[in-house]
Amino acid sequence: MRLMYAIATILTAGAATFALTYLYDRLVLPVRPGKGEKISVLLSVSGDAPDLESTVRGLVRLGDSGRLPMRLELVDEGMSPDALDTARMLARRYGGITLSEGKNGQRP
Repeated sequence: MRLMYAIATILTAGAATFALTYLYDRLVLPVRPGKGEKISVLLSVSGDAPDLESTVRGLVRLGDSGRLPMRLELVDEGMSPDALDTARMLARRYGGITLSEGKNGQRP
């Protein structure tokens, strides 16, 4: 009898975990690319951009998890020299990140 309760508890916990994970994914990521599609994220960066590293890290983690495959491009819209150095470092560290010029005509 105890074995049946233990099995029922484990199955209920598993079903609840699956349901919560499914609902979380649907709420956080309501858009999913279809077959043969990939999402591109253009991140326009200007000034000092003190949160650039954490933003890019979060996007990379999201892409690497397989939940949202994406191509990430950082657009220089007047980044400070420090922010540009950070952007270059992130592009080297994570690979697959593209740096491009913005309206100001600067080349990363």
